[in-house]
Amino acid sequence: MFTLFSKCLFKARSLKDRNIIEGYPVRNGENYYLLPLDKDISDLNVKYLIDKNTLVKWTGTVDYKNRKVYEGDVIHSSRLLGIYGVVVYKNGRYVIASKKKRLYCLHCFIEESNLFDIKGNVFDSFPDKTYYTLYKEFSE
Repeated sequence: MFTLFSKCLFKARSLKDRNIIEGYPVRNGENYYLLPLDKDISDLNVKYLIDKNTLVKWTGTVDYKNRKVYEGDVIHSSRLLGIYGVVVYKNGRYVIASKKKRLYCLHCFIEESNLFDIKGNVFDSFPDKTYYTLYKEFSE
């Protein structure tokens, strides 16, 4: 039996071709799937088997290029405190975890979305693995 566990937007890597897919998560036993955005949410015939370890939620914000900011995204702002960190969900809110292990409220700064740029995601081949470690350390 399939269980839709959120009507919030998520993204994850497909197990078939490793492409990133956006959609709504469903689970069937041990398998996790995403229902694509362009399909009816009640149509369970169109779904993508995903790597559940790469499943991340959209924060509701965008960067200066109007790209959606997800958990696990590595973002940079040279104009605002020089923040460079990874987006995590901690204590009921989205924060930016920096290498110095400081946490900055994402939504406090993101109102000026033109200040942020997504540099990559911890699940991509981002060269600095420190951000993956921070993501795992600070995520709930």
